[in-house]
Amino acid sequence: VSTARRNRDVRERCLQIHGVRCPICGFDFAATFSESFRKLIHAHHVTPFSECSEKRASDPVNDLRPVCLNCHAAIHSRRPAYSIEEVRDLYRKVD
Repeated sequence: VSTARRNRDVRERCLQIHGVRCPICGFDFAATFSESFRKLIHAHHVTPFSECSEKRASDPVNDLRPVCLNCHAAIHSRRPAYSIEEVRDLYRKVD
């Protein structure tokens, strides 16, 4: 995957726009550990690279969403990948 498609500035813009709390489980590294861990959140590509018809830079508004490591693994635990909404619907909080 080219570096033009995985760009740190685009990732940072994604986090500025969408925040650093996982939209599936609500986990926030900074709130749980400290601000030093804020950037451990993953930037998930809503449309996988393999499905992109052209090579272009990712759009941080439409192409990327922050998700925690566990939820990101759950998204990619099947092919085709689950959507964020599907994993959110499957997610159950333990009381």
